[in-house]
Amino acid sequence: MAEWIKCPGCGHRGSKDLDGYCKRCAGDQTRAKERIEEPRKKRIPLGTLRPKLSISIEVPPNKVPRWINDYPGRLQQAEMGGYAFVEDPRAHVGDGPDNRKDRLSTKVRCLVGTNDNGSPLHAYYMWIDKDLYDADQREKQKPLDDFDRALRSGNVEGTVGVDGRYIPTTGINVKVKTGQEADSPA
Repeated sequence: MAEWIKCPGCGHRGSKDLDGYCKRCAGDQTRAKERIEEPRKKRIPLGTLRPKLSISIEVPPNKVPRWINDYPGRLQQAEMGGYAFVEDPRAHVGDGPDNRKDRLSTKVRCLVGTNDNGSPLHAYYMWIDKDLYDADQREKQKPLDDFDRALRSGNVEGTVGVDGRYIPTTGINVKVKTGQEADSPA
């Protein structure tokens, strides 16, 4: 006959065969051990910066991703410009319960705010081929380069010498600072 002892889990009669636990608590202990072995979600303390738009999707090297807000017509403009929705039923975005994916499809989205009428504003994760992205960036850079040339020549929306503009004898010197250079004093 089995020898009975007090169960450390609930105080009922336990069995030495079950390490002193009753049948109910022995099952709970087995499940508890399984839960302990499962990897836990990384804890982010309250009040610290959270990666709200981080995403668990690997981006192919020939794609350039971005989040695009669902303002009226904006997603259609993006699609016409070559962007495609990123679709992944397993995607996990940020750490909020509403930030998984579009509930009606596999389009990856994230709640980012509210529209003027109070309805939810979502951003959709989209990407474009790298060669199209690079071509778009070159096209966007052209007017800036034209303005820089005009600035260096002293002819920005006017005529040198006619409307009070002049070019110093030393010429116009423009220094462009990028990155950490821009943060440090001259």
